[in-house]
Amino acid sequence: MDESPPDATRVFSFLRALAKGEKQSAEDTHELTELIRNMASANLISRFESKLDSQSEKIDAMKESQETKIDALKDTVDKNYKILFWVVGVASGVISLAIIFGG
Repeated sequence: MDESPPDATRVFSFLRALAKGEKQSAEDTHELTELIRNMASANLISRFESKLDSQSEKIDAMKESQETKIDALKDTVDKNYKILFWVVGVASGVISLAIIFGG
């Protein structure tokens, strides 16, 4: 199990002393306030990084999905062009034969 960071350990020791009813000096109170403020900032940064990671994963998934769709469309277009060229080739052959033998 991970150990608490030193700042968190210090905050808990201050809170434990307060819970026991021990008096705190102005210096200790100021230190506690600074520690809590810094922990809050670190917590916000951590949450923001977590959100960014989550959004990045969603974007990567969407990118992969779009790439799959694009590949499928490319395959469809390639097949359609091959069919079109085949039809044009056969039609040209039929027309050429009709011209040669019909006229």
